[in-house]
Amino acid sequence: MKANRIERLPEKTVQINKTSIRVLLDCGAQTNVIKREVAEKLDVPLTCAAKPVEIQGATDKDTAEVANLETTVTFEILGQSITEPFLVSQACQSELILGMPFIMDHFPLALKWLEESTHNRQVSKQSNTTTSQYAPEGTPPPETSKLWTIRTREVIRDLKKPQSLDQCWLLLVRTVPHATAETPIGGPEEDPDIQAIKREFADVIVSELPEHSKYNGHITHRIDLIPGKPPPHSRPYRMSEEDSQELEKQIDGLLKNEQIFPTTSPYGAPVLFVKKKDGSKRLCVDFRKLNEQTVKSRFPLPLIEDLFDYLKGAKWFTSLDLIAGYHQIPVRFKDRAKTAFVTSRGQYAWNVMPFGLTNAPSTFQMIMNETLREFLHKSALVYLDDILVYSRTKEEHLRHVREILMKFREVNFKAKESKCTFFSQELKFLGHVVNAEGIHMDDEKVSAVQNWPTPKNVKETRQFLGLAGYYRRFVKDFSKIARPLHQYVAKNSTWGEEQTAAFERIKSCLIANPVIIPFDGSKTVRVTTDASYFAIGATLELLSEDGKVSGVVAFYSKTLVNEQLKWATRTKEFFAVKSAVLHWRHYLLGRQFELCTDHKSLQTVLNSTDGEDKILRWITHLQQFTFTIRYIPGESNHADGLSRIQINALSITEATFPLASGPQLVRAYERDKRCQNIIRMLRGDQVVPKSWKSQLKRYLLDGDWLYYRNQEGEVPRLYVPSGMMQHDLLEFHHSAPGAGHTGIDKTYAKLAEYYYWPHMVRSVQKFVQTCDPCQRSKSSTKQPEGFLHPLDIPSRRFEAINIDFVSGFPLKDGYNEIMVVTDRFSKYGMAFPVSKTSTTHEIAKILLVNVVLPYGVPRYIVSDRDKLFTTTIWSYFAQRLGIHLKFTTAYNPQADGQVERLNKTLVETMRATLQNSTDWPEALPFVMFAYNTAPQSSTHISPFVALRGFRPRYTGMFNAMWDAQKYNRQGSTTSSGITLAALEQFMSGMHDQVVRWRDQIAEAQDRQSANYNEKRREPTKYKVGDKILVNAKEYITVKRDSKFAYKWFGPLTISRIIGDTNIEVERGELSTAKKHNVFNLRAVKPYYPTAIEFQEVPEATLEALKRAPQQIERIMDISRDGQTYTIATDQASEVDFMKIPKSELVQLMSPSRFERLKYSYEVNKSKRNQALLRW
Repeated sequence: MKANRIERLPEKTVQINKTSIRVLLDCGAQTNVIKREVAEKLDVPLTCAAKPVEIQGATDKDTAEVANLETTVTFEILGQSITEPFLVSQACQSELILGMPFIMDHFPLALKWLEESTHNRQVSKQSNTTTSQYAPEGTPPPETSKLWTIRTREVIRDLKKPQSLDQCWLLLVRTVPHATAETPIGGPEEDPDIQAIKREFADVIVSELPEHSKYNGHITHRIDLIPGKPPPHSRPYRMSEEDSQELEKQIDGLLKNEQIFPTTSPYGAPVLFVKKKDGSKRLCVDFRKLNEQTVKSRFPLPLIEDLFDYLKGAKWFTSLDLIAGYHQIPVRFKDRAKTAFVTSRGQYAWNVMPFGLTNAPSTFQMIMNETLREFLHKSALVYLDDILVYSRTKEEHLRHVREILMKFREVNFKAKESKCTFFSQELKFLGHVVNAEGIHMDDEKVSAVQNWPTPKNVKETRQFLGLAGYYRRFVKDFSKIARPLHQYVAKNSTWGEEQTAAFERIKSCLIANPVIIPFDGSKTVRVTTDASYFAIGATLELLSEDGKVSGVVAFYSKTLVNEQLKWATRTKEFFAVKSAVLHWRHYLLGRQFELCTDHKSLQTVLNSTDGEDKILRWITHLQQFTFTIRYIPGESNHADGLSRIQINALSITEATFPLASGPQLVRAYERDKRCQNIIRMLRGDQVVPKSWKSQLKRYLLDGDWLYYRNQEGEVPRLYVPSGMMQHDLLEFHHSAPGAGHTGIDKTYAKLAEYYYWPHMVRSVQKFVQTCDPCQRSKSSTKQPEGFLHPLDIPSRRFEAINIDFVSGFPLKDGYNEIMVVTDRFSKYGMAFPVSKTSTTHEIAKILLVNVVLPYGVPRYIVSDRDKLFTTTIWSYFAQRLGIHLKFTTAYNPQADGQVERLNKTLVETMRATLQNSTDWPEALPFVMFAYNTAPQSSTHISPFVALRGFRPRYTGMFNAMWDAQKYNRQGSTTSSGITLAALEQFMSGMHDQVVRWRDQIAEAQDRQSANYNEKRREPTKYKVGDKILVNAKEYITVKRDSKFAYKWFGPLTISRIIGDTNIEVERGELSTAKKHNVFNLRAVKPYYPTAIEFQEVPEATLEALKRAPQQIERIMDISRDGQTYTIATDQASEVDFMKIPKSELVQLMSPSRFERLKYSYEVNKSKRNQALLRW
């Protein structure tokens, strides 16, 4: 595609997103182009183009580039909002280029825009030079003006001369008659009679609806409601800021034109916008609740088949279309309050008939019948908003058109000039083509079946037979005709001429009588829809009185493109319904019909007010239709085949290759030895090895491009040579905007649809694994790393203690936090109320008075990295007492599980027992007493007994157990079951008990480790110098609104391995705001630096194999004498073979590996021989 850019072409300025952008209007450009930096400046969304396009300027200065991105931009020209698609260019010299797509769609507007600042130019040719001069506006060109034809080759040659650019213009030229100054510029030359009609009825045929203009007849739209129902009222729908601004603008316009008015009506319907084809937005009201309460109109619509009878003998036709037809019809005064709608700005009601009311089509038909009553079935036909004027001769037709337009003038109807067709001898009307020869079926009705491509495999054949079989009773000898196709599906035959003939004959039967029948409004109408991944389909059928299909009126099929392919299944199914119903609007509007779908949720979606914005917009389209939805199972849906017609957009010569041109691809083939071998074999320039003969069928050559396919009938995929082209493709399908950084499987699936190269899965796996954004932003789906390693068991009480803080308590007596201390041997716990503002000195004093002095100096203190435990004062305190401080890693509660468990028990007990939460400091000693007197699962006794050696006396306990000392000193049993002798024995044998407790604690730790490690995997083996990523939650305070922040921080370099579960990183790589640089294995993962793995693969040589013998992948062939081996390396495809003597091969590998490769070769050879014998 060439986008010609010539200096001094017409340039204008437009405002886009409050930014002034220079626009070049270039009729030599075949598309619209926007400069990349301008698109980024405007902050418009960029998406991957459906098909990359090569852009080439007209001069040698303009370098060619491949445009892979596209966007949509909305701007305003002369007060009209325009939305156009643009290709995004890196090398474009202009900020914005409007090419032929814009000019052809908006030709009159483009010329009018230019005329504001550009005068008419006089063009002449003298001595092979082109000059231009300004002429006064309105001055006709001299009679001596000449038009010259030009040759493209000469123009391109001249454009390459730099000095000619200032003298060259690229123009669209047509003749303009001098005498007809009023003739509009743009479009083809019109018949003088048409021009006369337009001038005479300039007040009727308009481009925009004039202010305060509406129908002045006596009929108004009435809304009669079912008695006894409350007025329906809904909340406004939420809108984006852009839509809210558009709503303000449109409401101001509607108020100015007196089409709406403010109200306080008890009725209220929400509003939303529906996008028009030109990109502008139409305001629609969701009247579903009001329509449910409305008494349905019984005004009859004309029968379509009867209308065509009146056209016999007609040769001239004109179609008229009212501009905003509904908005020209007033609503009955007392019913206007019922049309109220609500917005965030306020409540309004309609003076004119809005879109979406259930009886609006009937009212419109009633008014049109009344207005054109004297001309109906004589010179005019009316079916809702389709108005056709017909005549036998042109003179008669001129009179008929004038009469109709005069009637329009009487009732103040306005027709839209751009949608009217005057004095035509053939046009479409109600799904048919009418011309002088009669009425003809529109090919569009059957194009879905007529253009059905020949099936390429069994699956596609079965889909076609599914549709054809549904109408088999209309086709004589259907079973006999379809037998070759059924044999192919049953795999009893291959596809051949017999199958092709059967396929074409069935298609012919499906698009002819009696399958295709004329529409008959007296019969029940049924629409059946379906959607597949890539297309939608539908049928319009007529049913007899017994419910059987009488025949098909039309088929419909449409391919989904771009964003539509990404829609959810329900969205696609509803899009199929909306598209089919609107496509057959002229058949369905104003009559009850049945809608069949195999998607059950559509039965409720029409009454839903929640869901996607696009579905809510589509619902507003369907409000004007009356139908019931019926669910049918998928296997019974005959429209299924229409939604699965394979559109072969990718032909063998049109491979989508986004990042390289054809010559680049060919040069890459030349550098790849494997590709060269395949190409030479396909061309017959190289002998094909025996082992390669069956594989060669998978490859085919089209010109200079190589393709690959797994099996016959599969769409060929482009073979991509080794080197950076593979890397660029991976980056385009994984990392580019719109690619979405998908995982390995999805990235491979996208690539494998169009491309192939050996070991592609491995390439994708390596590329995705080393993608830096993916590593930083995605969570692992594997089991967590690292096993549980319990702390060493102390040998005596209070040898090792744990300290932690529990917060979240209400302030009481200056306390709002609890300091918890646990003896790791006896499990004895202590809790002290403290404040969040407590200092390290205060904490040290509590520990000294309550732990050190009563129980002795501990050898170890285990704590987390709270700021109180990382101060110099705390370190000095521990050093003076000879205590070793041990810190757990941040955010790793498993490292200090004992104290964490006590914290949980403490909070749960206080929550269950306290009536007043502010009394918690007074209740704390009682809670700790309850904890310390309860047996532990690890030691089987309570911490109190383990520490002190006796059981405490409980408050209110039966005193007889203690009084028993008077009677049972010599071994009597107390009520608690413990003898005094046993208690004395316990006190004297404390050492043995300690040993037993240690064993029990060790057993408990083993059980806990086993349970924990069941759900963990072997940790990654790191070494000093490795790069890692750290979970951001473990290191950085993640804000609540940081959805788009990376989940992993780094990469960081390991400086030390600490034990089996922790690692230390270089402190210099961390933020100075954080002081710890030790992390648990649970919080880190390996970082894979991006590696260049796609350089051109060097040719395998004996010297290279000696340096890296592991490249040898398999033995492909052995000579008859057994002394020469053909081997394949692991770098390439099957054709990168190398012959090597057996003596050399044996030296390159161990004897066991040699025997293993040889055995694999013998097994594969045996399997091939058996297959040949079976064949």
